[in-house]
Amino acid sequence: MTETSVGRRRRWWIVGAIVAAVVLVGAAGAVYFAVSSNAAVSVALVPSSTPGANPFTATVASATPDAADTVVQKSAQLRKTLPVAKATHTPVATGTTPGLYGGSGDAQVCDPQKLVSFLTANPAKAAAWARVLGVRAKNIGAYVASLTPVILNSDTLVINHGYRNGAATTLVSVLQAGTAVMVDATGTPRVKCNCGNPLTAPQPLSLTAAHVVGKRWAGYAPKNVIAVKPGASGGDLQLVDLGTGTVYQQAVGPVTALWAAASWSTSTGTSIVDQTEVWTSADGRSWAHVATVPHELISGLGYANGHWVAVTLPPVFDVPQSDILTSADLRTWKKAASVPGQLNGVAFGGGRWEAVGDAPAGSLGYQSQAGGAGIVYSSSNGSDWRPVATVADTSKYGLTGLSSVAYGDGRWTAVAGIALAPPVKVYGSTDGEHWTPQAADALENQTGGAVTYGSGTWLINANTHALPDPLTFTPSPTDGLADTSTDGASWQTAPAAGLEGTRVEAAGYGSGRWLVATEESDLPNPMHALVGSRVASSSDGNTWAMIGQIAGPMGAIGYGAVPSRGGATAPPTTPSATPSAAPSPTPSPTAAAGSPQCSADLLKAARTRAGLDGTIDHPQCSGTWAIAAVILQQSEITAVFEWVDGAWTVRSRNNVCAENLLPADLVQLGCHSN
Repeated sequence: MTETSVGRRRRWWIVGAIVAAVVLVGAAGAVYFAVSSNAAVSVALVPSSTPGANPFTATVASATPDAADTVVQKSAQLRKTLPVAKATHTPVATGTTPGLYGGSGDAQVCDPQKLVSFLTANPAKAAAWARVLGVRAKNIGAYVASLTPVILNSDTLVINHGYRNGAATTLVSVLQAGTAVMVDATGTPRVKCNCGNPLTAPQPLSLTAAHVVGKRWAGYAPKNVIAVKPGASGGDLQLVDLGTGTVYQQAVGPVTALWAAASWSTSTGTSIVDQTEVWTSADGRSWAHVATVPHELISGLGYANGHWVAVTLPPVFDVPQSDILTSADLRTWKKAASVPGQLNGVAFGGGRWEAVGDAPAGSLGYQSQAGGAGIVYSSSNGSDWRPVATVADTSKYGLTGLSSVAYGDGRWTAVAGIALAPPVKVYGSTDGEHWTPQAADALENQTGGAVTYGSGTWLINANTHALPDPLTFTPSPTDGLADTSTDGASWQTAPAAGLEGTRVEAAGYGSGRWLVATEESDLPNPMHALVGSRVASSSDGNTWAMIGQIAGPMGAIGYGAVPSRGGATAPPTTPSATPSAAPSPTPSPTAAAGSPQCSADLLKAARTRAGLDGTIDHPQCSGTWAIAAVILQQSEITAVFEWVDGAWTVRSRNNVCAENLLPADLVQLGCHSN
């Protein structure tokens, strides 16, 4: 979400102040302005929550958060810098002005495909709709695909075209700030999302002289209503995140808003995790598996400027070095960098990426403090990284490294904490390079700690501390906590209703709510490959509801977008990936494609093709699924197989059990054994 310079401004000249309002729409939708002060003009006030008169369609707007106070303040400051039409005293903004429009973390605030589908099914409305915008009805799909869904940050003057008696209507309107619209590449509003109405640009006019119809909302004032003129199309728009106030770069055209999660799994069926499974969800409830990232354990996930950045844990018993990965679509990942230390979290803000973690003792000139030291890396593009700070702590507890980082309202906040021992420490920075302790003793008896920012509130999801059983060393149950702050320095702690008996492992914020991934807090082995994570949601940070489940222990949760595929609102579910396999050196036995044959030899052949070893014992089959005990050199595991194209294929046990794919007679042994 980088900030770039304002696009080139086109010369714009105003024709006579008393000329009647004229809006000419050409075949390409170009708009020409004239200025009017005609008191006879009628202007409708349209609140953001209402479709207004004569809607073309049902709403195609998505749920969006209210603008944080810092966004409201920045929008007011921006209006003061706009040129004002002398004859009408109307502020006029160029459509590509950075921060003119808002979004919910670079995500979708309207559903373009829903609009296209409706118009396709209603040819008469489609013809009228297309005529307003100067496009052919058969090209509506392509035209809508070129628009970008945004949120108005200021009350905005438009010509609003409804539909009545088989034809488009025309009404000069003021759309309230907070209204979801779609804009073209010049930043000109073209569609009002909660009614589907096409929009065209009006002439600036004097609202104090016009006949205004409709109830005025709180904060409405004629001097604060802006008009928008086309900007220079540069391939992207600079929007402001309504929750954090961060200005970020949005590619022109629709994107698919989604949650992303990274869980850990095993490629061999053992209890040792060695790869990451990537999941996506439109609502946090239903999760689709989209990728397997081999040989990497993703521990932090962030999104900005059209790409995702992930940080990973170092390999066990290897050089303490973490990889940094990037992806545009969450399906294909590439390694951008490797850095010394263990990275635990990543976020974007203020024009830069920040990754935090544990500094290796003695590396990069850093000296290991009692308990360790935190490390901070920074990047302007997500690919080139440099160390910018260490955070050393000499308190009685020492420091275990930084576990999470977030940006909001012009400042950074990072926390240090581990899963089973207190405290949670908080650090703040305004530039990402100079860090100071915050609320040193406020979170002294808490463990873990994942920090996020949204809707003007900092939130740390931490856990209560309970000593393990002194005889068995089994962890005692803990409860989730909600630490909140409005400034990042002073924190208040409260029980998180709905997170009792859980341990929070990852957290994210997007589209007006928080999501956390939790594990049952009394599990004896939180790193076990078969442990599933439950997903909880909250709109206020205090009251939580369990809404979903993901296979495996959780590494990270994030919110962002991927390029839309044909206007789809959610990525398609893909088959769960299996470990990459070397070709078998000898022909593998198969059976007839029509009927699965359940034998140890066939299941053994499936593991051989997958590059896995072990002896098959006690195979059990039901339909197109099979489970079997696999005897390894020093252990025994349960493996899952699926009959595909006339042969058995090894399937990820985590994914199969999480998606409830096994027949009922195989579930107990397949999903609840070792």
